[in-house]
Amino acid sequence: MKFSPRLVALDIDGTLVDPFGDMPPEVHAAVRRVVDAGVPVVLSTGRSWISTEIIFTHLDLPAGWAVCSNGAMVITNPPFEVHHETRFDPRETVHRVAELAPSACIAVQDGLHWRVNRPFPDGELQGDVAIESIDELASREVSRVIVRDPHSSEEVFNGMVGQLGLHEVAYFIGWSAWLDIAPMGVDKAHGLRIVCDELGIEPAEVLAIGDGVVISVDGRGGAPPHNLMIDHSNGFVSFYGHLLQRPALHNGQYVARGQEVALSGDMYGTCHAAPHLHLEVRDRTTQRLHNPVDVIEADWHGILLLGAAPLTFERDLEAPRRWQSIDDQPPISLGGPPLNDYAQPWPARP
Repeated sequence: MKFSPRLVALDIDGTLVDPFGDMPPEVHAAVRRVVDAGVPVVLSTGRSWISTEIIFTHLDLPAGWAVCSNGAMVITNPPFEVHHETRFDPRETVHRVAELAPSACIAVQDGLHWRVNRPFPDGELQGDVAIESIDELASREVSRVIVRDPHSSEEVFNGMVGQLGLHEVAYFIGWSAWLDIAPMGVDKAHGLRIVCDELGIEPAEVLAIGDGVVISVDGRGGAPPHNLMIDHSNGFVSFYGHLLQRPALHNGQYVARGQEVALSGDMYGTCHAAPHLHLEVRDRTTQRLHNPVDVIEADWHGILLLGAAPLTFERDLEAPRRWQSIDDQPPISLGGPPLNDYAQPWPARP
């Protein structure tokens, strides 16, 4: 059956434009074909509206919806109108960042305006920017907090993020030591749900497009002898481990869905001792892992029929039905406490 979406949602950075902000002519033409076919195109992006409007205008989109600020703001244009904005109390987050990274640039988004503790690198924040003290930044609710440390290494910056203990908010790590903190439960999908509800469109009728950018080749993710990590600009990162050879890719390279990116192997550096692909789905901190069943559409139960050993899960006799299916496996944090530290495990441990 041919799929005809009633709405097409498009990310901007890494999907419509390259790292230099340029949109290839063929991408512009493809979007225009969708518009000319009468299908609504909704830009769904981490950008604020000020920088989203540039793309909206360049594509000559008709009056319609856009999801900005990673889902914290949903607007229509033209005429410009904010239909929904989610805010949260930034006090704890702002003060914690200032304590752990005193040299970092901190910005809070207040409607269409930015308030910062010190200037950001040129061109990174679009619109009106006012410099304030840390206490002033934390003084009232905002739609998101941006942390930028241009002088920090990726390792040091990610270590700082881990120390923040961000449990009551949603967050995304971007390029060049950039951290985007939003209200809990708010992301691009959250914003698109609002648009779908307004238009009376079922989520299954939406075509969301976003490929990926290589962020690590043979990095510290483990799963030797070779591994690969790709950021998909939707809050998720895919990790491929136990590869046969180093992938012929480089950091910052764009890859398309369905493109061959590596050769599977095994932990012994061959393709025959124990051949398999080690696949993980992580968030953009790369430290929190999610159940791929929830993210990747596949015949997972059919896949489990392959191989000689049946799939079994250790049981917690205090909650024996919990986490006994591939469909209900919980997310985990690398380096965090083990979730299966059961008082009464079954089978009993030695």
